[in-house]
Amino acid sequence: MSDNLTREELLKAIEPRSDQLNSDDLILGPITVTITKVRSGNAEQLAIIEIEGNPPRKPYKPCKTMLRILVEVFRNDPEQWIGQRMTLYRDPGATYGGHKVGGVRISHLSGLDAPRTFVVTVSRGKTQEVTIQPLASLTPEEQQFIEAVTHDFATAATLDILQGHGKVLAGKSEPVRNVLRPVYAARQKELESRGE
Repeated sequence: MSDNLTREELLKAIEPRSDQLNSDDLILGPITVTITKVRSGNAEQLAIIEIEGNPPRKPYKPCKTMLRILVEVFRNDPEQWIGQRMTLYRDPGATYGGHKVGGVRISHLSGLDAPRTFVVTVSRGKTQEVTIQPLASLTPEEQQFIEAVTHDFATAATLDILQGHGKVLAGKSEPVRNVLRPVYAARQKELESRGE
């Protein structure tokens, strides 16, 4: 009997102990999920979004900024959100209470025909532009490519290595580049903050 650690055991070992999807769950890259239910949360997290993905996922509890974008795109009837799809990614620069804690952000949504930019309030008196891309269908080959490159981006130890991995995007379809751009940008930001 082998005592070697399997990939599944390793992923289980780094899985955050939480009742919700958080940024550490997305350390290996973005995920695309389908909304199956929207239920009430609490005063701090107003909505709890049940999501279907592979493997099964914990609920997504969007921050107010992401929730406002969801209302803009999917409207204010949560029943109409069921069946809609979104791509979620890890933003290591997200802050809470003035501290960088990382967060889950949306990069793509179904129901959009073209990229859409929103001006949202991120803190008292401070606004930010957030662009959400339309969620296009990807071929299985494109999805496999995205998973492989996402892993390369996540494990790049320096900016030079990351830039080398980024060159593979040349000539790829716009939907593929749209999925990978925020992943690249988030890793770039992370490496720059560490001076690597």
